[in-house]
Amino acid sequence: MKTYVINLRESTERRQSAVAQLQRAKVDFEIFDACRGDAGYAAYFSGIDADAYLLATRRLPTKAEIGCYASHLALWKKCVAEGKPIVVLEDDFQLHDNFAAALSVVEQLISRLGFIRIQPIIKVPKSVSFRLRRSRHVASLHNFDVEYLTKVPTMLLGYAISPAVAARFIRYSQVLTAPVDKVVQRVWEHGQPMYALTPPAVSDAVHSLDSTIGDRSYKEPMCLLLRLRRIAWRASTVYYRTVFNRKQQAVLHEIHDFIDNLSRLSLKQGD
Repeated sequence: MKTYVINLRESTERRQSAVAQLQRAKVDFEIFDACRGDAGYAAYFSGIDADAYLLATRRLPTKAEIGCYASHLALWKKCVAEGKPIVVLEDDFQLHDNFAAALSVVEQLISRLGFIRIQPIIKVPKSVSFRLRRSRHVASLHNFDVEYLTKVPTMLLGYAISPAVAARFIRYSQVLTAPVDKVVQRVWEHGQPMYALTPPAVSDAVHSLDSTIGDRSYKEPMCLLLRLRRIAWRASTVYYRTVFNRKQQAVLHEIHDFIDNLSRLSLKQGD
């Protein structure tokens, strides 16, 4: 399974770091020149829903956010065109020693699961109860745990995606409504459950603190109407996410059995 690294051509330090790490890991990879949003969204999207973007972020998209979304979108299209699952990394990553082993596990699961995050579920470790509110253990395979994400985190540092899910995300991305990671979060809208592999295979590198997305601290002032609309919008996301999670119970049982069979088969072959 091939790994693609999204990288701006001028970010030479990040490119060199990515190449060196992936060469050491001895995996098949390619650097993907990141798209740019300097000319706006029209080159990548049929339109923009400014109202939806404002609700999600309290501002309109930055040029870098447009380019980031467009880069993921371009790789989804490549995934569909080639008809093979791929791994996508943003260039501010630090590979873990288990990266190659994680890819081997992901390759066995991706056609069934569709989308698997290989980065940490939460950025800052917190209590066990905090983790349980965001994920549910499904099964284990080759020293990795497969987690179903009940509350999908932001950031798309590293993930694997199948052609079928890539096609679904492409259809869902015709109009720009939010940053790409927030769009992927909306499982109740695009309908694709999110999974994660633990322990993670990548994490943020030191240079990730110097984001190429730029400053996103500016927020539009909130009038009373916008404040009320955001409260209602957030409440609706909690409701729809809860309903979606409840509907996945039968699917999770099927996936547990699927992974359990793979684990038993590998043990038998090992014997």
